[in-house]
Amino acid sequence: MSIGRAIAHEARIARGTVKQFIGRAIGDTRLYRQGSSDRAAGNASRALDKLGNVFKR
Repeated sequence: MSIGRAIAHEARIARGTVKQFIGRAIGDTRLYRQGSSDRAAGNASRALDKLGNVFKR
């Protein structure tokens, strides 16, 4: 996994966390769900990249 891709995954996870926090703070369930989705997508793509690295070796 390259540094750029790792940063992109972490940025997506962080963006999702912020959306969740703000959604919870203002009571916006749609924003909260979007944040949850972003976090899950970031974690999944990070895991897939790590799995891909295992098979490259």
